[in-house]
Amino acid sequence: MLKQLTPVDFDLDIDPQLLAVNMGPGKVFPGGPVCEYKGKRIPAFVTSSESGGISGVILVEVLKHLDKYGATERKFGDPPPCLLVDGHGSRLSIPFLRYINNLDSSGKKVPDANHSWNCYLGLPNATAYWQVGDSSQQNGRFKSYIRREKESIRKQQRKYREPIKIERFHVVPMVTSVWNDCFGDEDGNKKAILERGWNPLNRGCLVHPDIEKTKPTDYNTDSEEIIQHSSQEDIVAEDIEIVDNTQCCHRDLCGMKTPLQPSDPH
Repeated sequence: MLKQLTPVDFDLDIDPQLLAVNMGPGKVFPGGPVCEYKGKRIPAFVTSSESGGISGVILVEVLKHLDKYGATERKFGDPPPCLLVDGHGSRLSIPFLRYINNLDSSGKKVPDANHSWNCYLGLPNATAYWQVGDSSQQNGRFKSYIRREKESIRKQQRKYREPIKIERFHVVPMVTSVWNDCFGDEDGNKKAILERGWNPLNRGCLVHPDIEKTKPTDYNTDSEEIIQHSSQEDIVAEDIEIVDNTQCCHRDLCGMKTPLQPSDPH
């Protein structure tokens, strides 16, 4: 599902009528993908960094974007929403940790702030095997389809004798074109989530061939049996503390050693 953009979304010195007829799905300016979650439409968040990688500042902007469009329900007295991330250094950056704990740039609590998150690290040393976005159903397909889109652009450039080059303004239309066949494919996503052990919580990564190679030779438990008999209750990391069976917080990340009640933002 794509967002129907309007000329006011752009600050360009172009005739508004000309821009209007060239905007929307299937046109020159198609807009980015739009995710639909529980009846809420969340447009794509587009940003960049000099290094080409993620940063703590970008993560904060992503969370602000999700809060802006109401991706999670926040009710007074309820635990903050859960944020599951890998072990990339940006997840431990000061701006990110301050934001998810309702703190300002000096580390002081922001009065009436309501943007805290319970953040968890998952398999920090095995991200490629654990992240759903790295699966063949998502990233694998994306790489294949994006090559197809690049070749289509080059074909057009050759046809009109233009320089053969993929420009920055090609990125969003290319991603939009392939999105529904990879990252937006619901069936493929469910399979990737299952295989990686996110839902159901089945320790699925333990049966990956590369992970099994690291198993001690004197360890006889069948990894397939682990998946069949595991349950949500027994999959609790040692460094995660459960509070009233409703809230989990990795306090070491925030420098907070004692659990907080759900109504006490941190």
